[in-house]
Amino acid sequence: MKNSTLSYSYFLMDKSLENYSMNESHDYEWDFKNNKTKGEFVKKTNTENNTVEWLKTSLEKAKNKVDWYRRLLTKISSLNPKLKKIILLSIIPLLIGLISNSDIDDIAKEGGVEYSLIHNIINNNKDINKTKSKIKNKSFSKFIKDVAFRESSGRWNVSNDGGYMGLYQIGRTALKDVDQRTKDPELKELHKKISKKKFDNDPNIFPAKLQTKVFKQLLRNNKHYLRNFYKYIGQNIGGIEITESGLLGGSHLVGHRGVKKFLRSGGKKDDKDGNGVKCSEYLKLFSNYEIDL
Repeated sequence: MKNSTLSYSYFLMDKSLENYSMNESHDYEWDFKNNKTKGEFVKKTNTENNTVEWLKTSLEKAKNKVDWYRRLLTKISSLNPKLKKIILLSIIPLLIGLISNSDIDDIAKEGGVEYSLIHNIINNNKDINKTKSKIKNKSFSKFIKDVAFRESSGRWNVSNDGGYMGLYQIGRTALKDVDQRTKDPELKELHKKISKKKFDNDPNIFPAKLQTKVFKQLLRNNKHYLRNFYKYIGQNIGGIEITESGLLGGSHLVGHRGVKKFLRSGGKKDDKDGNGVKCSEYLKLFSNYEIDL
């Protein structure tokens, strides 16, 4: 960890593996200016397990994925079998597609590290990928219609007691969010012009066409907020295959923070909306649609 020539990628790998093996977090930081570690080693209770995330980020930042993988296998060789299995089950599916399956296999043979497990992971992911390729994504227009039907039964002129309005049950907080990120003059300051009371008196102040335009901008916003979480797409979290459309559907229900919480926790933290509908339900319900923004 204290070698100043370590790349940031390898720094994250080492930090992650120390956390795995010692169940501690480390107060090292990376000095980008001087390309070395800084700070002190401090033992403290690890309240949130960031180890897998550090490893994934380490892989993303590695310039040579083959060397990164070879180094990882060397580093984990001394860990107990349970920890090795956790790490390999998290990382090998991400390596598939970044380096060849034969390289993954051959390097495992060279190092003698859990070769049979790695081989099985590769074969299982081949089967998963074959299944995925047979799934035909539904259209973006169907995604919009299906969200509208789920939210309001396709009724553009209804509202609920929580202040949510129209086809997609959009509230004033969402209208404020649209205002912050749009350059479209038609979408600016709608939160100042539209309220539940005004909408109930005259739904035409927020017609269906404008509601759909707002909804699409909300999708763009949430796509931006989740940009660093697209790495989860294709993974199985909490028994759900993560897709882009599922992420955006879940964000419409519980917000992008609720979706991030679900992903970070491995599906253990599953936020609900005001009606008790769980994030996981929308992640699954709105999976495998095309997103065209």
